[in-house]
Formats: sequence, structure tokens, C-alpha cells
Amino acid sequence: KNRIDRYYSAALKIRDLINDSSSSNDLGELATRVRDLQNDAFDQLVDEKLAADESFRIFITLSNDILAQVDDADR
Repeated sequence: KNRIDRYYSAALKIRDLINDSSSSNDLGELATRVRDLQNDAFDQLVDEKLAADESFRIFITLSNDILAQVDDADR
């Protein structure tokens, strides 16, 4: 099974914290965590430990959607 599942799980946990986070600092930390996940996933992709397949694209879409939710919650 592709290792991308751990990225899905981590991203969904972060997404669940968005509504609980009221301060800009909390939301900024969540955004940083999502970007760190993306960076780690891309590093794994470059190192050929993750496949550049539909699952990877789904993760990137999910994580970008979470970043947009964080941005919306910070307004």
C-alpha cells in the first residue's frame, strides 16, 4: 500500500482542528503544519518513496483545500 495514507491522515487531523482554533497564531501554526506535510510529501516523491500518481494528486488537492479553509477561518 502506498505510504501516502499517512499524509492523508495527518492532513485530516489538521483539518479537524481548524474550527477549534480561534486565534490567528493557532491558524498560522496549522497552515505551517500543512505546508510541512506538503514539503515532506514532495521530498518523498523526489526520493521515489512515493509514487506520482492519482493518490499523490488527491493529497495535494486535499492539503491545498485545507490551506484555503485555514485562510478563510483567519478572516
